[in-house]
Amino acid sequence: MTNLRIEYIQPASGIEPDRFRNHHVEKHIKPLLAQPGWQGATCYELASSTIGDIPNLLTIYYLDESASREADIEPQGIDSDDTILSFWSIGYYRRSLVVGENAFFGDDTPPAIMVTLTFPNKGTPARAMNAWYDGHIGDIVTTDGFRGAARYKLDEMIAGYSSPYLAVYELETDDTGQVARNLDDNRDRWLSGDPSSRYYANTGPMPETVHGERWVGVDGFAYYRLLESFR
Repeated sequence: MTNLRIEYIQPASGIEPDRFRNHHVEKHIKPLLAQPGWQGATCYELASSTIGDIPNLLTIYYLDESASREADIEPQGIDSDDTILSFWSIGYYRRSLVVGENAFFGDDTPPAIMVTLTFPNKGTPARAMNAWYDGHIGDIVTTDGFRGAARYKLDEMIAGYSSPYLAVYELETDDTGQVARNLDDNRDRWLSGDPSSRYYANTGPMPETVHGERWVGVDGFAYYRLLESFR
C-alpha cells in the first residue's frame, strides 16, 4: 500500500527560483528519498484555489508500509535558512481508496491534480460518510479530464495543521481551468435533472447532519500543476 507524506511549502518572498529549487531538492527531497521505503516524490505548483488559503507549493512523498519515519529527524541544517522557505504543514496520510489510474510518480506522473482537504461536520456518521464519499469519488472521476483518484486519512501530524481527510485526483491534462469547467458542467447537469450526468450517480447528493450541515466540510479545494517528479 502506498501512503503519503504531504508538505505545504511557501518560498520566501523574492527568493530566486533556482536557489529555492536547489535548497528544496538537494537538502530536503533527496535526503528523505534516500530513506528505506520512500518510493518517490512529486512537486506541484498551485494553479487555482477554490476554497481555503493554500500555499503555492505542494510536495507529496510516496511511502510503502516499511518506510521509516525516523526521516523526521531531518538532516542537519536542512531548513536552518528561513530566508528560503517555510513549511505550513507536514503530515502523513494512510490510503483508504483507489479509483481508476493512479501513477503517483515517475514517467507517468499526472500533469496536474485536484486536491480536496475535508473534515466531518459535527453529528456526521463516520461510517456512512466514508461510504458516501468513496462512491462520490467514483462519480467525480467520470468527468472529462480526470483519470483516477485516491483517498487518504490523516495518520500523523508533524507540523502545523492538516485536515483529517485528503483526496488526490489525477488529471489527464494541465489545463486545470477546462477541467474545473467540466466538473461544474457535470454538477449543473445533475442539478437540472439531466440523466447524462454522473456527478452523484452512485451516491445521490450529500446528506445533512441533524444540525442542518452537509456531512463533509471543506478546508481546501485546489488545482495544482506538476513541477517535477522524483524517484
